[in-house]
Amino acid sequence: MNGIVSSLPATLYSRLRLILAMTSLREPLNLGSNKIFMHIQETINVVALFGLPYKLKPIRFKWSGRLFEIKEITYSWKTKEGNAEIYHFSVSDGKSLYELAFNTSSLIWKLENIEA
Repeated sequence: MNGIVSSLPATLYSRLRLILAMTSLREPLNLGSNKIFMHIQETINVVALFGLPYKLKPIRFKWSGRLFEIKEITYSWKTKEGNAEIYHFSVSDGKSLYELAFNTSSLIWKLENIEA
């Protein structure tokens, strides 16, 4: 399977790795590579641009007292939780990959997952 997965486009590969990292445990998950995955699900502060038409772009976020500058948005997608739309962003600070989620009903940002 590793050969099949690694031949996917980079953004799809990143998304697949984040999906695999989603567990109910808050401890590192090692899937046989030198990368560590963590399921976080903590509320965070985010600086984001809201533009037209209905564009949302996270620029930086603060988690555990540290400020992270977003260098790249590698993938984005939308899900629903009840009536709320959740906008997900796979972002990189150049060192690690993070999944951020914005809830349009509560206006709360969460850090969902980390790949470091």
